[in-house]
Amino acid sequence: MGSRVRDTVRYMFELFCEVSPGDHTREPYVLKKYPETYKNEEELKNIPKFTFPCQLENSFAQHYSFVLTSEDSKYTFCFCRYDPKTNTSLVLLSHLPWHDIFYKLLNCIANLINSPERDELASFLEACRIRPPMPGHTLKVTYNAGHSVFTCQCPDNKLPSIPENCNLTEYFSAMDTKCMAGLWAALLNERRVAIVASKPSRLSACVQAANATLFPMSWQHIFIPILPKHLVDYLLAPMPFLIGVPRSVMESVRMSEIGDVVILDVDANELKTPFNDLEGLPSDLVSSLKKALSDKNALGDAVSRAFLRALVSLIGGYRDAIKIENGQLITFNPEAFVRTRKNMQPFLTKILQSQIFRQFIDERLDLLNSGRGFNDEFEVECNHYADKLSTGSGQKLKQQYKDWAKTVKKEGGAFFKTVKDKANPAVQSAVKTVRQGGKNVKSAVKGLKNKMPRTGSRPSSINTTDDSRTSGISASLGVMWNGFKQAALAAHIHTDILSGGWHGGYTSRLLYQEHKLYTSNAVRHFIIKICLLWKRYVQHA
Repeated sequence: MGSRVRDTVRYMFELFCEVSPGDHTREPYVLKKYPETYKNEEELKNIPKFTFPCQLENSFAQHYSFVLTSEDSKYTFCFCRYDPKTNTSLVLLSHLPWHDIFYKLLNCIANLINSPERDELASFLEACRIRPPMPGHTLKVTYNAGHSVFTCQCPDNKLPSIPENCNLTEYFSAMDTKCMAGLWAALLNERRVAIVASKPSRLSACVQAANATLFPMSWQHIFIPILPKHLVDYLLAPMPFLIGVPRSVMESVRMSEIGDVVILDVDANELKTPFNDLEGLPSDLVSSLKKALSDKNALGDAVSRAFLRALVSLIGGYRDAIKIENGQLITFNPEAFVRTRKNMQPFLTKILQSQIFRQFIDERLDLLNSGRGFNDEFEVECNHYADKLSTGSGQKLKQQYKDWAKTVKKEGGAFFKTVKDKANPAVQSAVKTVRQGGKNVKSAVKGLKNKMPRTGSRPSSINTTDDSRTSGISASLGVMWNGFKQAALAAHIHTDILSGGWHGGYTSRLLYQEHKLYTSNAVRHFIIKICLLWKRYVQHA
């Protein structure tokens, strides 16, 4: 998940809690938590609603997950175990995306709670809430007066495999080759994607697995593995999203209102899309991918590697576009990148504008310029691909980087400091403009909201000329939009403006990380509400 996962993590998990679904008189709520001193009120407020996003089947226990997004754009992963016997969910919050380990830990906690040794729960949680072991190392915790042991091996940098990875296993068993390939193509094109299923366990697994097929890239837009009913307006958002929608929530949505959305129905094994994304990829690449995915008995990392090799065929030539000069920042040449794959230049030109690719390149450049370098499964496959083509680009880049690093080492640490401290004054100024516009919108939107017709109703009349608050929100939205455009230009980020920018309610490039234009769930929800309010105003004015 790249930039969305924290670089440093203090504890295996941040919080454990037990959540009740509530009833007709009370919304879901936290029954108990550990540690008691946990004070993140925003997370504590959101956890119950996401834990019970809809009515759960009470016939069997199930695991599922969701994510919360912090103000600095980082994910907090929330792992749940619903027990129909108690009609509650056990929840673990962590900055680590270790689904299989935390589901196993939740099972252990549930067994402990239901045993005579339930009083040991606090001491067991304390023993587990430690600094995470290194990748590949084993965590071992003794409990039940020394009679029981919880053990798990921390994930390494290997690709997700079947059956070890529960998300990929669920996704691969539920979907056919055509659906998986079609959804992957839609994600590469940064579409608005909704995945629909009845069971939260299957739903969240498929959303997480679909995101994992983009490795070494990762989804950079709205990402909600399970959508609670109170956030259903997210499906009307004009920007790209990857959202898991419980079937009961999807049934409450008017399909005519959500526009061009790619919908994957997991229960029906059906993909509906208004786009020809798969046809936009090289036919030989698509054929190879489908062939690799057609073996439903595939085990190990065969499925993950099939998607990875397809991405190597598409974007692996990025290494030939890396520009290394002694004493200079390492940079990326977009024009050279497009020339690396002559038979797919239209696609490469398009993906250059995508946020998932730009974030991938930014991360690679950051690793190179900071002196850390990288060596993952993607680079291994890139080497194999280059050897097959006899280009030797991998060895060439490696040698260039070694020479560059030697030069930098002679110059001392000052060079790396300049890389770390780099900032674009134009971007900072633009972000300030956006924030100021947002403050003005908050006051103006109150007046506009009162004048909007309720969903499904028609307005009798709206005064579009005399209301100063309406003109106020128009001006404020304009200020914010200009700020976003300034930031995009200063950072060389492409802005895809549809239907007149803010006034049409459409922009798909509002958020990016390096210059702090990612937003938390709360702020992002506010932006979406503004877009929808303005869209309704324009339609009915």
